[in-house]
Amino acid sequence: GAEVLSQEVTVRVPATAVFALTGATPNPALAHELSVAFSLTGAGSATLEVLDLAGRREYVRTLSGLAPGRHTLQLAEARLAPGVHWLHLSEASREATARMIVVR
Repeated sequence: GAEVLSQEVTVRVPATAVFALTGATPNPALAHELSVAFSLTGAGSATLEVLDLAGRREYVRTLSGLAPGRHTLQLAEARLAPGVHWLHLSEASREATARMIVVR
């Protein structure tokens, strides 16, 4: 008559963080509806920029303090003009770009 207690334990191990720029959604969209999805590795300081077609910086956001993993950033505060824009994400020596369109 011995009593045995058993409990199942589940441990969730996160996958290694990957650097990626998923892009803007929805795309195309009104400026106040845009959000950007990206993933950081935590390897260094990160920056998200919005550039016009001539390469001029229209908006910049330092992403310091974000943990490694997936993130979404609303772009309503950027107040972007209608047209084609480039998103540029950089972290340490990594860079990624994506195109987005802002409509009226």
